[in-house]
Order: sequence, then structure tokens, then C-alpha cells
Amino acid sequence: MTEKTAAYTGAEVEHSPLGVVVGGALAGSCVFYASWALWSPARPCLLELECLSLEDGWARHCFGLIATLVIVWALTFLYGPGIMDRVWSIEPPLVAWHAYVSQPSHLRLLMACLATAWGVRLSFNFYIKGGYTHESYRWAAIRRWFPGWRFQLINATYVVVFQQFLLTSIAAPAFVVDGPISPLDWVLACAFVVLFIGETVADMQMFQFQAAKARGETSERFMTKGLWQYSRHPNYFCEVSMWWLFYGFTKTLNWSVLGPIYLTMLFLSPGGSVDLTEAISTAKYPEYAEHKTRVPKFSPITLRHVYIAFFAFHIPVTLLLEIPAQLPRAWVPRFAADLTDFHVRRHGDVLVADPPLWFKSFGVCELVVQLPFYFVALWALFYEAYSPIISKLFVAYGAHVATTLVPIIATLLASPGVPYILLAIYAPFLIIPLSLVFSFLF
Repeated sequence: MTEKTAAYTGAEVEHSPLGVVVGGALAGSCVFYASWALWSPARPCLLELECLSLEDGWARHCFGLIATLVIVWALTFLYGPGIMDRVWSIEPPLVAWHAYVSQPSHLRLLMACLATAWGVRLSFNFYIKGGYTHESYRWAAIRRWFPGWRFQLINATYVVVFQQFLLTSIAAPAFVVDGPISPLDWVLACAFVVLFIGETVADMQMFQFQAAKARGETSERFMTKGLWQYSRHPNYFCEVSMWWLFYGFTKTLNWSVLGPIYLTMLFLSPGGSVDLTEAISTAKYPEYAEHKTRVPKFSPITLRHVYIAFFAFHIPVTLLLEIPAQLPRAWVPRFAADLTDFHVRRHGDVLVADPPLWFKSFGVCELVVQLPFYFVALWALFYEAYSPIISKLFVAYGAHVATTLVPIIATLLASPGVPYILLAIYAPFLIIPLSLVFSFLF
């Protein structure tokens, strides 16, 4: 949104102190640099001129980032900090295409095309809102809060340095991926497209609302229709989720995860983009405070939705994978045995391949006690029937499952060569039960 669609009223709102903004930007930039220096392919030569002649594209890109920082910082003196808004949609696609040119593959080509579609959409959205001719209203607020040299300090550390690191990092997974396109990659790509469409729809709904408000065709003061009735920031939710999917193409835990982590923090950390937007909206529209009590801030997916999906997913997993792994091979249907074998081959699950006695005891408990509870839990969550007894059952279930995951994860960590993706598969069965305990206990 720009001056063309919303004007800043100048109302005083709460904001983060100067030290927090600058310190956070410097700390984030140092974390980016340290992770690249320690774990990325650029490790041997981040500050060496020889990087320019190396075949490794990521090393060259890191070196080129230094020149980009200087150029963008100089441009902010001519065009203001809004120059970063204008290059935001350009740099990630360039990073992805550089990765493809450096080491061509079908997967990198797919990722570059997705990043390009994202950039074209964002550029068009920025154009129709007047972003290339007007500065965002947020900069007026920030100048008011941090006048003079304070604003220039934020401009150098947060606007230029940190955001340049961030824009490079969110597309860095294109340098990490390896191998041909897999079925999982197509699933990720389809999910990316769904979120892409969601963000497009949300932005167009907001643009049409602001245009109608400017023409006096609506009495509504802020957007509450369409996708905006499910989230106060559906476009931000889609944006962050898309880049997590982009990182998902790597299928491993690696240094490029910092990109989506810091992008999430940029939007959701205290004093971040969402809080800034909400503070201005609350100052302009007193009734916005009541709106915040009815509509989720960021994700339209609430904890209740997560819990429903968890139990619904857990039923077939228990019946087709976890319990058959505990039974004699002759008792297991062929398709379930094939599914178990695929899981062991693909993810290297040593506990399923050769389950120890204590692991088998967990399976018996799951069949006798937990499986019936899954249906009770789904009924209670669907109808929001949280009686005292049901709440205690949720707490007992969560505490039990989280406890059983401790020896499971410890065994996997102690086993040599266990892939990170296997830990990622087991992690929700620790995190979500713990969340259930806190949700129903407190």
C-alpha cells in the first residue's frame, strides 16, 4: 500500500526503540554472514577477489552482494529508502536465475520460474498502487519516530544491509538443491502456486477496497471482506508461507533456512512489519481494536485447525505405518508392508527397520489407548466440546506422547547417518502434543 491508496494521518503510535531496531538489524546481518562463512560453499573466500573467477555461483553471488550494498545505499540518498521497496521484487528472481545459470538443472529452472512469477506479480501490484511514483506511507511514520541522523542510521543498517542479506537469503535455496525433480517437488510447486494465487487475490481485494473508499463508495473504514475476514494480513501469510515452501525444495536442514526464518521474523517479531501496520491502523481507526479480537492476526489456520489435521492424519499413519512396523511380517497386508519398506529406504528410520522392545511397547499403547482417543479428540475439536474430562484427556495424551518422543529422538540423534528429514518427520509428534498440554492446561 502506498500514498495512492492510504495516507498516513500522523497519529502517534508505539514503536520499537532505536537501539532495538539497529541492534536487531546488525545482529541479523551478522548471523547471515556467519552462517555463509561457516556452512555455505562461499566459506573459503567470502572476502577474496578470487571468488569472482570461481565456478561456484554462490561464492560469486556473495562477493557481488558487497557491491550491491554500496550501490543501494548510495541510491537511498537520491531516491529515499523507498528504493528498497522497488528492488524487493527484483532481487530474489535474479538470485534464482543466477543459481540456474551457474549449475543448470530442471529443479533450479522450476524454482527460478516460481521466483519470477512471484516477482512479476509483486512488481505489478506495486505499480498499480503507485509505488514507483509515491513513497510508502510507512516511511513517513518512521521519519517521524526517528528524525535526522537516527533515520539515516536505520536506513543504513536495517533498510539497506539487513534487507539485502534477507532478499538474497530467501532465494538462496536455489543454490542448495540437487538432483532431478521429484514428486515432492511438484507438490511443493503446486502449493506455492496456490499461495501465489491467494496473495494475488488478497492484494487485489485490498486495492479494490481502497479505491472504492477513495471514491466514497463504501462506508467501511478498513478491509473485512474476502480473504481478509479470515486473517488481518492474508497477503503476508501467503508471502511468508511461499518462501518456506521455496526452502522446502532443499529437503534438508541447511544454512539457507535462515532466509525464511528471518522473513518470518521481519513480519511477526515485536515491532515488525505486521505490528507497524497494525499500530498505524489502530491509531487511525479506534474500532480496529475490536476487529483484532475477532479475526486472527496472521495465519487463518488456528491451533484448532492444526490439532484437527494432526489427529486426522495420525489415524492412517498409525494404521498403515506405525502399527504394521510392530507386527510379524506375515500379519501385515502387502500394501502396508510396501509403505513401511519405502519409509525405511527413503528416510533411514532405524527404529521402524528393527524396532527394539521399548519401541514396540509404544506401538501397543498407541493401538490400545491412543487410537480410540484420536476419534474422541476429532469429535471434541470439531464441535469445540471441551468438557473438563475431555480437557484432561488432551493433557494426558499430550504429556504421554511428548514423553515417548524423548527416547525416540535421542536414539535417532545417537544413530550415525540419520538424515535431518527423519527428525523433521518425528518433530511434529513432539511439538504438537506439547502444544496440546499448554493449550488445555493453561
